[in-house]
Amino acid sequence: MYRRRMIRETITLWRIHPGPVEIVTLALPATIGRLPLNRMQLVDDDVSREHAVIEDRIGKLTITDRGSRNGVYVNGRRMGVCSLSPGAVLRMGQTVLWQPATRTQPDIEAFVSQHATTTNPLTIVGEVGAGKRTLAKRIHLQSQRKGLQLFAEFDADDALLRAASSGTVVVTDPIDPQALLMRAKKHLVRIVMTELKASNRADTGTFELLPLRDRVNELPQSLSKLLGTERTWNADFLEALACHPFPMNFAELVVVCRGMTGNAHGIEALPHSVRAQLVEARSAQADDTSREALHDALSRHKGNVRRISQELGIARGHLYRMLAAFGLNPDAYRAQSSNPAVPLREERRTQP
Repeated sequence: MYRRRMIRETITLWRIHPGPVEIVTLALPATIGRLPLNRMQLVDDDVSREHAVIEDRIGKLTITDRGSRNGVYVNGRRMGVCSLSPGAVLRMGQTVLWQPATRTQPDIEAFVSQHATTTNPLTIVGEVGAGKRTLAKRIHLQSQRKGLQLFAEFDADDALLRAASSGTVVVTDPIDPQALLMRAKKHLVRIVMTELKASNRADTGTFELLPLRDRVNELPQSLSKLLGTERTWNADFLEALACHPFPMNFAELVVVCRGMTGNAHGIEALPHSVRAQLVEARSAQADDTSREALHDALSRHKGNVRRISQELGIARGHLYRMLAAFGLNPDAYRAQSSNPAVPLREERRTQP
C-alpha cells in the first residue's frame, strides 16, 4: 500500500530584519512581494511587486523566484527554485526571514517566574554557551534568597555549601546528584544543576535551553542588549549572523560583539570567521558571470555596486576585483547617469 503524502497548508516565518521582529503564519501557496495583494507584503523598495512564492510540492516546501529584480537568497545563495528545510535563512531585498527550527524554545520568562519563588532543585540543560549559568543567575536574583549564589563543577563540598547557606549553588555536570541534594538540604541551599544532556530526574524541574542556531529570532534582541539600543545594523550584517552556525552559541555571540569597533553596521564589522560562510556562498556564484552581464548590471543600476552585488549574489569585495579584471569602472557609469550627453567609452571591436 502507498502512504498518502501529507500536504502542508501553512508555513511559519520570522521576520528578523527590518524590525520589529515578528512571526507570521501564511497559508500556502504563499506569495511574497511589495504589492498588498501578496499573502506577505514586504514594504521594501528592493523587493519586487511579485517577488517569490512558497508552496508545497509533493510534500516538500519550495520557494520559487518569480522573476524578481534582486533575487531570492536561501542560506546565502541566490536560488531560482529551492527546497526549504527548518532553520533556513531567506533574504529578499533588505528583508531577512527565518524559517523556525523543528524545536521551539519553551517560554524562559514563564519558567523563571514559576520556579524563582520555590526551593526545589532545578536542572538546566543545553549546549556549551547556550546561557545556562545566565538563566541560573536570573532565577537566583528573582528568588530574593538571602544567601549567596556560588558556582562549582562536578560537586560542592560542605565548606562551599556552608558559605552559600540560604542561597543557591550552581553545579556544572554533578557527579553524584543525589548525594549533593541530600547535603544541600542541611544548609538550606538550593541546587541548580547545569548539564549538556537531560537526565530525566524526577526530583528536579528540568528546563532545556536550545542552541542559538534554533533561536535565530532572538538575534536582534540579543544584539540590542550587547551593542546598545542606539546601534543599528543592515540586512547583510543580520543575514551573515543568521547563516553562521555559532558552535559556541550565545557565548560566541558575546565575543563577536565585544570585538566590534567603531560604528560600522555592515558585514565588514564582523570577524572573518562569522562572515565567511555568507561571503563564500555569494562568491561561489560569481564564477560564470561574464563581462557583458556586469556591463548590463552597471548600466541598469547606474554604477551602484551595492545593488549589483545583491542582484548577482556576489560579495562586494569580490565584485570590485572582477570589475577591475574586466576593466570596468563604476564611476564611468555614475557619470553617465548624471550627464546623459556623455557617452560611455566602448571597447574597440574588430571588424570581420
